[in-house]
Amino acid sequence: MSSFFDILAPVYDVLHIGSRRTFRNIEKIAEFTPVDVVVDVGGGAGRIARFLVGRVARVIVLDPSEGMVRQCRKREGLECVLGGAEKIPCDDSSVDKIILVDAFHHISAQLAAVREMRRVLKPGGKIIFEEFNPETLGGKYVMVFEWLFRMGSTFYTPAALARLFSEHDFEVRVVNRGRKAYYAVARRV
Repeated sequence: MSSFFDILAPVYDVLHIGSRRTFRNIEKIAEFTPVDVVVDVGGGAGRIARFLVGRVARVIVLDPSEGMVRQCRKREGLECVLGGAEKIPCDDSSVDKIILVDAFHHISAQLAAVREMRRVLKPGGKIIFEEFNPETLGGKYVMVFEWLFRMGSTFYTPAALARLFSEHDFEVRVVNRGRKAYYAVARRV
């Protein structure tokens, strides 16, 4: 799948015209502070993370696509790292917030990623998601598109995502569950 995103990397930002709106939605529920360390897992070229520069202490963009990381490195103020959610290059309990925008369904080893995100989050730290809702018509279109491109995606309904993270010692709150994309906050307890 990395090759798909490697090919799209130079034009990916152009294809996502709603980045600022997505960031505003995330900002409303994330409660970012100036001392936060934030990791954008599957953050690609930094299209969302770029809005955090100057608002938080440190922004790390982690992505498995070399092309996306190359594009990310063109942005000021972002630490762009090649890698995946299954092995986040951060110390235990060192991260305040993790954001995943249109990314969790792309992670092949999702359970390992859940455990890894829990490992790096500080107690009380949060994961903020934007995911496509497979129960909606728009979410179903995304699923079909990704199936046609053989992306190997695994989508979760809002309730199933909440259950998955609750089983791993997170408190989960879902926002906008009836829309094509929904938001969720999982707080490490």
